[in-house]
Amino acid sequence: GLTVYPNPTSERAYLSFSKINKLPIEIAIFDVNGKLVAELSDNNATNNNLHNVEWNLRNKSGQKVPTGIYICKVVDDKEVKIAKIIVK
Repeated sequence: GLTVYPNPTSERAYLSFSKINKLPIEIAIFDVNGKLVAELSDNNATNNNLHNVEWNLRNKSGQKVPTGIYICKVVDDKEVKIAKIIVK
């Protein structure tokens, strides 16, 4: 699964998920209209297969995103994981 914490958040969000293989994955943040807001990289592998990725609540231009609901999508070769992020 995909866990987001803290949620709701106002400073940063941490995305926590498990991954079995070492293939690259895609991590994307969308607004409620489906517009791509940010793309994150997974370079923070922790113990075993647990991964934690930080989103600083900034968009691709480096600006802080407005309050609202965002959708996080994590894609690897096996599955798609989706979670809602509430920015307050």
